[in-house]
Amino acid sequence: MNLVLKHTLLSAKHHPLQALSAILMVLGALSCVFTPNNFIFKQSANYTDRIAIGYLLISMLFLVLRKQRLMFVGLACCAVLCLFLKNALNTKLIQPMLTSAPKIKVAQFTISASEDEKQALLDAILNTDADIIGFQEVNPYWHRVLATVLATQYPYSSALSRVDIFGLAVFSKKPILKTDTFFYKTIPNLAAYILQGTDTIQFVVSHTEPPFNRSGLEELKAHLNSIAAYCTKQVAPLIAVGNYNAVLWSDEIQQFRRVSRLEDSRSGYMANYPEGKFSLFNIPIDHIFFSRQFRCIDFKPIEASNIGNIGIGGMYQLDTHVTQ
Repeated sequence: MNLVLKHTLLSAKHHPLQALSAILMVLGALSCVFTPNNFIFKQSANYTDRIAIGYLLISMLFLVLRKQRLMFVGLACCAVLCLFLKNALNTKLIQPMLTSAPKIKVAQFTISASEDEKQALLDAILNTDADIIGFQEVNPYWHRVLATVLATQYPYSSALSRVDIFGLAVFSKKPILKTDTFFYKTIPNLAAYILQGTDTIQFVVSHTEPPFNRSGLEELKAHLNSIAAYCTKQVAPLIAVGNYNAVLWSDEIQQFRRVSRLEDSRSGYMANYPEGKFSLFNIPIDHIFFSRQFRCIDFKPIEASNIGNIGIGGMYQLDTHVTQ
């Protein structure tokens, strides 16, 4: 990238407009990698993957227009962003071998936005056949609906229904031994201790507040830090799910992973999209993280008919010989 910028500056005397365009392209790519602590830049960085594709497309346009310098700058910017995304993703996650070890299937949904398509949403939830499901944005109405519809398949549950967006719920096929609620200010996080065979696992559900300005970003980071601090104190095998309102390559999620020492279930970029269908506007802000006692053997987004992507799910193999 430095060589590209140097070459661009040297040619500025003869091609000032091209040089200015190249400099703006380079600065745009660098702002995605080294994102300034500014709300607009942070929001733009959420679309780093789309921006990388944009650089590739504009490079092809410059090729047609025979603007070779700008084409090479665009390709270099695209390459830098692709390397950045590769390093941010959990590409080191190796597909584990299936063994006779206990396995657990989990899913998580943000539900209140789908009230108009209630039946399709409920059908998709039941079709996951997950052992444990975490829900966000559970208001009193949705709590009643879920409790009624899921009662047979999921006899164990715990909920913190609220009229705002921070209502949470856990529904489980396996016995819930106890629940714990910890707060970031007035925002709850729900932790359930669930019996898996002879082992106890912990299932944490969270929903952060969407940021709308710089102070909102600071609140988001502080909330994620509080979740990470809670997770590091736990001894039992742990799975943390939720709508974290941050993409997996963001500074906030990268810091959360470092502090919590949890692994991300997404093992590659296309894990964000059901059946490889690319979506221009949906960004991956919901997550399933797991402690080292688990191995992720499957992960996929969940779709409902006429709604689209409504959640994510995964299957995890438990290895009790590994410590947190």
